Amino acid sequence: MAATFVKLPNNALGANVEEMEALALHMTQAMEQVEQAFQTIDTKISATTWSGPDATTAESDWNTTRTTTTTQLRQLFEQLSQVFRTQAQQQTTTSAA
Repeated sequence: MAATFVKLPNNALGANVEEMEALALHMTQAMEQVEQAFQTIDTKISATTWSGPDATTAESDWNTTRTTTTTQLRQLFEQLSQVFRTQAQQQTTTSAA
């Protein structure tokens, strides 16, 4: 993802702090939406009438994959969100100097 840059005096470049903070918030909200989608699928799987070894295997595969994917996505979204917040803070600090 490319950051939004604005021209500052003397042709310096800097990030738009409000947009960077909004992007960090959006990352958090997006992860919440992913987790809600996974919870909906969990509920649908539990409510599906299906029994036998294939059902057991499919549910186990889903649970394993979902858990791993959720953890990886959460880490990615949190890392990116922190990068955007840090960059916004650094821009604010630099601009104040």
